[in-house]
Amino acid sequence: MKIYTGIIVNISELDPDGTGHQKKKVQLEEEINQTSFIEFNGSRMLALLSEFKEGDNVLIGAVNKGSISRSGAKYNNIIAKSIQAVKNQIA
Repeated sequence: MKIYTGIIVNISELDPDGTGHQKKKVQLEEEINQTSFIEFNGSRMLALLSEFKEGDNVLIGAVNKGSISRSGAKYNNIIAKSIQAVKNQIA
């Protein structure tokens, strides 16, 4: 599992191909202007994500799932397995 830490910039609804399988995608702004897009699938993960909003500082545990599209394109999906708030620390 990989850990991603950053601020939620955007949370968007996804329903690929109109299948009715709900999922959401989180745009996470990490350090040094890096951006990750992380998918939240399944009722448990969607329920956890509902406790967060844009602007929240979070830590997301995720796995990579490599796939091949029908056209033969190879790509990775980043699938969330956990999310928790990160408390801002004041030095």
